[in-house]
Amino acid sequence: MSAGIKRRFKELSMSKKQRVGGPAEFFSPDRIAGGQPPLIIRFFKIIGEAVCRAGEFPVSVPPVVRAAMWLLLAIMVPVLLFPGSWLYPQDAPGIHPILISQGGALLNKLVPSDLPHMPLLSVACLWLQNSTIYELQTLWFLISIIICVLGYSCGAMLSGRPAGVAASTALFAGQAWTASFFDLEQRFYCLILLLVANALALTKLSSRVRRLVEGGAIGISFLSRSVLCLFPFVLAMFEFKNAKKYGLKKLSFRIFLTLAVPFLFLLPWIRFNLVTADRFALFDGRAAWNVVTGAMGIVSTMEGDYHKLAGIDRDKSEVLSAAKLILNDPFIYGAGVVKRIGFVFSIYPLTLLCWAVLTAVMWKRPDFRRVNLLGIYFMALHTAFSVEERYLAAIVPLLAAVVVISVFALAGERANDAARKEGTFLFAVGAVPPVLLCLFCVLLLLRHPGKIPQADVRRALAAALAGHPGNSWLLSEQGRSRLLNGDYAGAYDSLGKAVILSPGDMSAKIDLAVAALLKNQKNNRPAAGADLITKMLFPGKEWPFPPTGKEYILKALYEIDKGREQEAQKSIRQALKIRRNSLYFKLKSDIIDEEKLRSFDNAIAGRFLLELAAYFPAGKKEKLCSKFIFMYEEGKLSRQAAYLWCDNMLWQMRAGWKEVSFTQRDYMQPVAKPGTASAVDNKNRDDIRNIISALSRARKEHKRVILQLGGEWCDWCKRMDDVFKHDRGIAAFLDRKYILVKISVGQNDPPPPAVAMYPRLNSCPYLYVLGCDGAMLISKSTESFEIGEGYDRDEIMSFLRAWAPDSPPGL
Repeated sequence: MSAGIKRRFKELSMSKKQRVGGPAEFFSPDRIAGGQPPLIIRFFKIIGEAVCRAGEFPVSVPPVVRAAMWLLLAIMVPVLLFPGSWLYPQDAPGIHPILISQGGALLNKLVPSDLPHMPLLSVACLWLQNSTIYELQTLWFLISIIICVLGYSCGAMLSGRPAGVAASTALFAGQAWTASFFDLEQRFYCLILLLVANALALTKLSSRVRRLVEGGAIGISFLSRSVLCLFPFVLAMFEFKNAKKYGLKKLSFRIFLTLAVPFLFLLPWIRFNLVTADRFALFDGRAAWNVVTGAMGIVSTMEGDYHKLAGIDRDKSEVLSAAKLILNDPFIYGAGVVKRIGFVFSIYPLTLLCWAVLTAVMWKRPDFRRVNLLGIYFMALHTAFSVEERYLAAIVPLLAAVVVISVFALAGERANDAARKEGTFLFAVGAVPPVLLCLFCVLLLLRHPGKIPQADVRRALAAALAGHPGNSWLLSEQGRSRLLNGDYAGAYDSLGKAVILSPGDMSAKIDLAVAALLKNQKNNRPAAGADLITKMLFPGKEWPFPPTGKEYILKALYEIDKGREQEAQKSIRQALKIRRNSLYFKLKSDIIDEEKLRSFDNAIAGRFLLELAAYFPAGKKEKLCSKFIFMYEEGKLSRQAAYLWCDNMLWQMRAGWKEVSFTQRDYMQPVAKPGTASAVDNKNRDDIRNIISALSRARKEHKRVILQLGGEWCDWCKRMDDVFKHDRGIAAFLDRKYILVKISVGQNDPPPPAVAMYPRLNSCPYLYVLGCDGAMLISKSTESFEIGEGYDRDEIMSFLRAWAPDSPPGL
């Protein structure tokens, strides 16, 4: 082979017909334009041809053996060059990157995914269950092998076997170049993106089969992440360039396949959400988060309430709200796009620059164009909207692989039929595990029975633990279930075993501290259990994880129970500080929005507090929670109002809410000083008690609550009261559907504290319609009901019917 290379080099460079006089003549435009490339280009052409011919090595062996040898080489080269990439970093404090606690013992009919998250990642780690580093390493190695197979298949289909080896190596090199930690979530999503890239690289199949394969691969990616949600529409747009060639009928059918097949995979997910969460959802909440913050011109977000940050209602479409934000101030959005472009290229400058140049060079080749279209879509999405660095970390290895495949394609010939067939076969082999996993996930979504009683959950956990007694996730779930049922000793035992098996599980350790505290209090040892809280506040080698704020909330509840309110207040402030520091944007130019995001955050009171309070026994739960809310608000909320809000939040938590709406209300009246209680204070206390009592009745009787604000000084209030009492139709309807609570308001006084959390009234009488959870559904001035010197009965009845609850189940 070396003799052939020398002979070819001599023919191209030393022939008398091709000999030139000097460098100026050699690089002259006329000479290059005449069809004779410079020597350097011919040199690389020769090297490229040699490399492509090397793909036929060894020539004498059977094709199957040759294919196996090249595949083994594609696996061994990354192992030798990047051995650390094949081992999961054991020094990571948490083996929890994909929130395994949000998965489930799926075969035992538990919830397959936390509702806001797409389910496939949780299913992918079902067999790990956060148990041991050995199991985690096994899955890590398996995913790495599949990535090598799919990387080699993509390179072989596009540019031959050597390109396949280089592509599988570049995938691990791209992982090593990523700025953020490449954990199990990113590696699994990189595998899914490789699946899509291979499907896009298929060229020898019929157009119908190819679109089915592409649609299936994109559909699998939907169940992993909703990032590719718009990609089918991009592919459909490219179909229009062949409109004249295929005609309207064939074009419509191609577009239908391109769009319909991927979204079929979402039907089980939609059904699951309708049954389990009583809501319609196409994708996870992360997509809406990125769209809205991107429309505001923000580069990157971490956590926080983006609805309040953007000033949009939760019940409105995030996409339409984002479009409105862009139209209202396109300059801010445009500046955000520019900032995001600079931010993305500053993270991976070399990889993205090489990929962009080679994408332009290779655009005329249909197979490369479709694969590069995936990268273009990702980059466009991450500059048009808010950036997710973990998604970038998943796409960068793929872009690095495309770069080396493009270099091989430029240097030599295209892949021959044998290499392309091998690549197609290996793509089918590598796709089997993710496809089976996806089908398993779809089956679980379809067979999930919906909301499951806690008794059935406990039985399912017991059955799962009987088969997997050393599974730390199952043990921690059993411990939480026992905590909720008051079995503190059993919870302490289960959670203790879970913490030993999985020392990086922060959530299990906090729950263990709660179990220790409540177990010892039940055994009349109230001071015991505090040592675990201390360990969480001062982590060391034994408990090596950073604080999240939740442990300080537990400490605050402990101090409140002991009557040490000053220490509790310090703990609450420390929790707020830790939570505040966890909310940030990537660029200093977004500092103003960052401060707003922090001021709107309600995770401390709306999520962490309720998760801990759920474990405490009745009576103590309400007492600790209301005192915590009063201290959290630092005097902006009266103790009575704090009790009301605490009662509502606890009820919402029992109803299954993931996070309760709770915001600081700076406009509230200051709390009266101790010792100055008056008749007004007593009246406010009575109003709050009446509201709490009405809400309690409304939950039991499946009704809603109407707060009627007025006073004896108001003539129209008396007329409204007369209609509610003496109009038979309205009175009967009110009795069936509502509970009426009358609240007296002074003519020139501010709103009473009992309703200070609701919008201010501007006239009397005034109505607030509340759901049984205390959330305000509508505030209504009654001026629109007036007709002459009275009220329009039909208008009032229409309003009451519009806001009445549905009939209770079974009626």
